[in-house]
Formats: sequence, structure tokens, C-alpha cells
Amino acid sequence: MRALVDLDADDALAQLDRAAASPEIVATTDGARLADPTLLRRLRATAGLRVRVTVEALARTDRIAARLRGLARAQDLPLDVVLPIAEGLAPVAGRLFGLAHAVPKIARFLLEPVPDRPLLPRDPAEIQAEIHEAIVAGREAQIPTLLDDQTRVDTELVALRAGLKPAIRLSTTADEAAFVARYRALELAVCAADGTFIDDEGQHARKLRLLYVAPTLAAAEAVAAIEAVTFAPCTDVAARAAQYRALGVALGYPTCCVTAYAQRVILDPAADGAYVAEAFACARDAHTEHPRWELDHLLLETGDAVVPFAPCSYECPAAIALAQAIFAEAARRAPLAARRIQRRLAVPLAVDRRGARAVLDLEGPTIRAAHPRRSSLGGFVHAADTALAERLVGRSWTALDDDVVVLRFDR
Repeated sequence: MRALVDLDADDALAQLDRAAASPEIVATTDGARLADPTLLRRLRATAGLRVRVTVEALARTDRIAARLRGLARAQDLPLDVVLPIAEGLAPVAGRLFGLAHAVPKIARFLLEPVPDRPLLPRDPAEIQAEIHEAIVAGREAQIPTLLDDQTRVDTELVALRAGLKPAIRLSTTADEAAFVARYRALELAVCAADGTFIDDEGQHARKLRLLYVAPTLAAAEAVAAIEAVTFAPCTDVAARAAQYRALGVALGYPTCCVTAYAQRVILDPAADGAYVAEAFACARDAHTEHPRWELDHLLLETGDAVVPFAPCSYECPAAIALAQAIFAEAARRAPLAARRIQRRLAVPLAVDRRGARAVLDLEGPTIRAAHPRRSSLGGFVHAADTALAERLVGRSWTALDDDVVVLRFDR
């Protein structure tokens, strides 16, 4: 499996020793350390190595000069240069041209549409324009330029292949045949069905195609049959709750979490009769003072999640045990992606009654900034997120109205 080494750490050589048995090693650095002759000799003798260097800007400073010297001296290594696309940074195509001129033997440029904070992504249209310009620039420089996919991992698929889940279920509006081919290439069985869901506002039904993936076709079809029952009209809420409990168990979720979900979402979704989004009901009722970041399911649409289900409590022992097992397997297979998932989930998060979500920057009790969810390519997940973020800035997170719950996954 892949091993991760931090070349900027004091124990970088010891990390390389521990990773030596791995068939693939990803070494991260800001570039300056690559000028160290001792480290450079060791890297040249390391099999299966790729060196990953993130370059935010090319402003003339002593630090960037040192980083460029390191890159220039390490040109014989397989160098991947990561270029974040963010507010405050020069256009990515310009940075790419500059680096290609200074270090002509870079192996690849990897474009990062939504970088980790404190860098803030640009407007979605600007992100797509920068990606297009950078790919053209990379083509002219004759250096492969592509979107960075090394920081993404499908934790549900990881869990299924490791035997930690019996099946997975996903919806798709994209090329169904491509999804089916992907899973069958991994020797997994797939079946498909239609499903009808209520939209985020709780008002309109929408149809989606569903894929069920399991080790055997019989197992996949069994889960599909269990969920199919939930799409039929039903006026008995107790019967409907039982159907959802059966589906959750079939997907491998903890029984206590499945029971709590059915109670919160099916049996009593709103005490006052008004609409309450599923995400809010689950977040409010599972709230704890010290929620575990591994159980942050509320950023699933961004591509960042360890578990896809709502826990009965954000300190549920059964859910934590499952999440930790999944995360350990993800870290073994894709350590860079696992580390990024942890950084993105371990954040203060607000959820409102309509299901909108915003990631918070806190300064004491004050919400200094709030950020709507973004897809992996920089698009906004839902317009309501932006409205929530705007109304939270400057307020105290400990004194918000009852229609907003804040979860301190960063604690």
C-alpha cells in the first residue's frame, strides 16, 4: 500500500526508513528541503517514490527562492507540483508557466480547485476558467497537467472491499454504465433501480437512479428489494420507520444509529409540525459537547466523509468503532486522502432548520467567517448554504437561535 512521508519533518529520514517496504511512497514538502544533499541522496535511492510539492505563489521572497532551488536540484526525481486555485493567488496558468521555465523537468502539475483553508476557493466560474487556462498552459509547456485526484478516496468503497460494510448504495444522474463498469472491474456485483426522493426543501419529489453494490449479485438485489418498499405509498409511520430500520441494517449501519434515525426522521420529524430538514433533526438530536470528527456525516456532498449515516450520538461507541476501522483502512490505502479528510471534517460546523450548512472560522465565541459547502470541483452544494454563512458572520456561536445547531468537530 501507499506510504506517506513528510520531508519537512525533523524525522524525515526515519519516516523514509519506516516506509521503505511500501511499494509506493508519497513524500510531501514545500520544496526547500529538497536542496539538502543528504536528503536528496536518500530520495534518489528510494524505490516507488513520488515527491509532492505545493506551490501557492511565486512572489519573490527568500522562502520561494529556497523552494525553487530545492525543486531545481531535485529535477531527476518524479516531481508533482500542486497548484491551488484560490483567492489572493495569481492565476494558476501564470504560476505554471513560471515554474515550467524555472524547473523544466517537473513530472506533472496537479490543479487543486478547492484547497484547504486558510486559502479560500474562487468563484465557481473563475475556478473552471483557471482550470481550462492551466491545462492549455501545461500543454504548451509539454508537462502533463490534470486535476489533483490524490486527495480523494471513496471511503464507502474502501469499507466494502475491506469487509466493513455488506453493501453500498448510491444515487447517480451521470453515466450509469461508467459507474457499473467501475465496480464490476473491481469484481463487485451491481444492480440498479429507480428511486423517488423528497428534495432539500421537503416539497418536491425527484427521481434518481440508484446503484446497489455488494460482493454478490444476490446481496445487492436484496438491499435493492428492501429499499424498494420505502418508495411505495404508506400512511402508517410505524411501518415506514420499520422499513427504514431494515434498510439501515442491510447497509451495515449500527442498530442504535438506525433506530435513532427512524425515530428522528420518520416518527417525529418536527415537534411543532413545521418542516425540519433531515440533517438538522439528526444534528440537533445527536449533538454532544465534544463530537467526534470521524462521525461528521454532514459534509458528505463535498466528498469528505468517513461514514455516510447519521449517528445516534456524535460520541456513539458503535459508530466510532466502525468509523475508526474505515478510516484506518482508508489511511492504509490512501494516506494523503485520509489526512485531508480528517482536516476537512475536524471543523466547527453550523446546520440550520432547512438543512443548510456552513463551515465556521471562530475567534473565541465569535464567528469570524463562515463558508458554504463546495463540491470537489469548486461548485456550491446548495444556495441556502451561502445565505446561512452570511447571516452567521459576526455573531456568537454560543448564542444563536434555536433554528441553528453548531457542532464543534474541531475539539
